[in-house]
Amino acid sequence: MFTAGAPKCPIRALHPCGTLPADSGPRYRNQPGATGDNEVRLDFITDVRGAGGTTDQHTWGLRRGEAVSVVVQDRPGDGATRVACFTVPFGWVTG
Repeated sequence: MFTAGAPKCPIRALHPCGTLPADSGPRYRNQPGATGDNEVRLDFITDVRGAGGTTDQHTWGLRRGEAVSVVVQDRPGDGATRVACFTVPFGWVTG
């Protein structure tokens, strides 16, 4: 169960969600091997009812077939635990 906080919601690459946390694969990166603005990170805070929202904008688009799921982590950082996954049919707009 979530409590109010600031989970991270990175876009994952290559695979849809599966039964294991690692099934969704590594993070999607606009430039493989790079960090920072090369990732989509949807930071959000929930209220006591679990409602929250987020947006992220970049000058580049997701490459077709390389981003297929969104993973919610329990806290910021690379050592976070994956707690939820959503397979998403992203629209294919390139930047």
